[in-house]
Amino acid sequence: MRLASHFAATLLGVSLLFNMTASAQEIGTGEGVDAEILWLSPGPSNFATVSSSDIASHKDVAFSGILGYKYRPIGLATPGKDSWVVRHALSANFLWAFGLMDWIQLGLDLPIVIFQNGDGAQKVRPAGTPVADYALASSALGDLKLHVKARFLGGFAELPDRRGLGLALDLGLAVPTGDELAFAGDAGAVLFPSLIVDYHLCKFSAAINVGGRLRFSHSDPLADTSVGHQGTAGIAVTGHYLDRRFLITGEAIALAELDGFERLGVELRGGLGYVPDGPKAVTIWLTGGTSVGTGDVLGMPAIRALLSLSYSPRRSPEDEPAQDDEEEPLTMEELAPPT
Repeated sequence: MRLASHFAATLLGVSLLFNMTASAQEIGTGEGVDAEILWLSPGPSNFATVSSSDIASHKDVAFSGILGYKYRPIGLATPGKDSWVVRHALSANFLWAFGLMDWIQLGLDLPIVIFQNGDGAQKVRPAGTPVADYALASSALGDLKLHVKARFLGGFAELPDRRGLGLALDLGLAVPTGDELAFAGDAGAVLFPSLIVDYHLCKFSAAINVGGRLRFSHSDPLADTSVGHQGTAGIAVTGHYLDRRFLITGEAIALAELDGFERLGVELRGGLGYVPDGPKAVTIWLTGGTSVGTGDVLGMPAIRALLSLSYSPRRSPEDEPAQDDEEEPLTMEELAPPT
């Protein structure tokens, strides 16, 4: 836990150096506020959305496709009636991971908003501007996210029931490819490191993630609510049943604004997983849940549901190449020249 506390202190120190927190007095249209706060990590995992220390084996490729629905992720309190900037949103994430040397993993996540509806920023548009200029786009591209993950403990070389403690560091960078006006991307690049600790004992797996999101440029506030540097945390427990084919998980994801820690949101989710084939290369997850929080945490939905399909080749000790038996040294008779 000392490593986790040092990591959190370093993260807070770096965020102070950025010094880019938006003023709460400023009134804005929310350009650059991302309605999606669930940033996923590519690669194999025993959990639905929380990261694990697992990585793809050397030169193996892992892939995931995730279909997500969220309800009321961003809203405004207006006189007489609440205005939902984004009311319903259907999205998809495509994630790839490539393993190197059994301890490094390169990955990327491409998010797409398939469909969304809501009022957009019409209620807070500048006076005299047309309503249509601030209408919410029905579909959009999200911010591309790049990952470099290093594992220091754990691995698939051991049997699942004997793996014990795992430790990894995931360094991510969000590239501003998303549509800022559609609440599908940040105003600039975001650095998001995450420290991952997990433990596997018999038929249970547990993980804790601690990280942050450090923004190189701040977004336009939505009304008087801004998005700045944020701290993130996640915890998950998964049970493996019936020859490890059926999975049951419980997860909690927390997001807090580092400016005063006055705004904190938590998503609580449960899920079921199924591993249809022996090598455990394919995993199907169905998860859903709700959120609770204090203050206005933009992007924290009232309801979320996810359906995911992942392919992650997993090696066992039987997959390792057999070592050739050592040859006996040649005798003097065998070394003698032919007659």
